[in-house]
Amino acid sequence: MVENNSSTHTFWELIKSDKIVIPPLQRDYAQGRERNPEIEQIRNSLIDEIYESLNTDKPLVLNFIYGEKADDRFVPIDGQQRLTTLFLLHWYIFKRAGFSEGLEVVKGFSYQTRVTSERFCENLCDTTIDFT
Repeated sequence: MVENNSSTHTFWELIKSDKIVIPPLQRDYAQGRERNPEIEQIRNSLIDEIYESLNTDKPLVLNFIYGEKADDRFVPIDGQQRLTTLFLLHWYIFKRAGFSEGLEVVKGFSYQTRVTSERFCENLCDTTIDFT
């Protein structure tokens, strides 16, 4: 029997309570790969929505993300691209702000699609980056 525990959570609430693990059945993150005007419009629209949300404190609704919670892990079946975008956005803001506690929390995001993707996520929060 499948249990339906549908509820609304922010990315921050989810990653603070569970590790987010992108399973091998998902493809790698692909935002920005295609040079297609329709895809670019979708991407630009998403950036505009994120920007508006950050500047107006308006909730950003990214539709449904489906997955399974087991123990302290959330494994998405659908929504991997959205979760990765939110992970990268949180990482960037925390890194720029020097918010080390937040960086420790987002270390709970991981990919199992490829070893290089997994290592990228593991090392990103500890990497020193000069943003100038």
